[in-house]
Amino acid sequence: MPLLRRLDFAFCRQLHGLSASWIAAGCARLSAVSVRACPKLDNRGLAGFQGCRTLTQLDLALNPHFTDAGVASLRGCASGSTLHRLDLAGCRRVGDGGLSAVAGTFPNVRQLNLDGLVLLHGPGLEEFVLAPPTNPHLQHMMLPDGRPAFSGASLRKLSLAGCASLKRAPLLESVLACEVLRELNLSGVVCVDDGVLADIGSVVVLVCCICTDACTCGRRLVESPRNE
Repeated sequence: MPLLRRLDFAFCRQLHGLSASWIAAGCARLSAVSVRACPKLDNRGLAGFQGCRTLTQLDLALNPHFTDAGVASLRGCASGSTLHRLDLAGCRRVGDGGLSAVAGTFPNVRQLNLDGLVLLHGPGLEEFVLAPPTNPHLQHMMLPDGRPAFSGASLRKLSLAGCASLKRAPLLESVLACEVLRELNLSGVVCVDDGVLADIGSVVVLVCCICTDACTCGRRLVESPRNE
């Protein structure tokens, strides 16, 4: 299927790793792929996406067999300059190692969903957000001010709901490095308190449900004129 642009295999119970890899490898023009919640899919299914050159959306959410090693196979992905949306929500065996491995691979990503990554402590997220392009074919990518491109310069929507192991320092470093961030979901992130809310920049949409250490004081700081 050389002309195929969009491929949606979400909730396909029989899709396994090798079949996903074979299909992706044969569709050179793919721009959007979803393999959400495919219970038989494992790390082998990720390798085929490495050669896709025009992906803008990659939905890998809710796959229990994906690990850091599988995510690492996307390092050097040919869609590094085109991918705008990456969804790893609910991939509970993915943590800092996977994000660190692909740091610098997707400098143009605009939406990143990491909901429910309970193994994520933060250093991997920080590296993902701050790393300059690592692939040789991306090293020419520069921001208008002459700095090397990095994910934090393009990320507009970041969702970390349920990342209960996140630590305060790398969380803040990551969020503050996102220069155009507009939507942030921190629901259920244990380390979120008044101090974290006070330091967050001018996001337009902030969701922090079940953040039990954030109180009225924190909410007042978020709603202060400097963040309008």
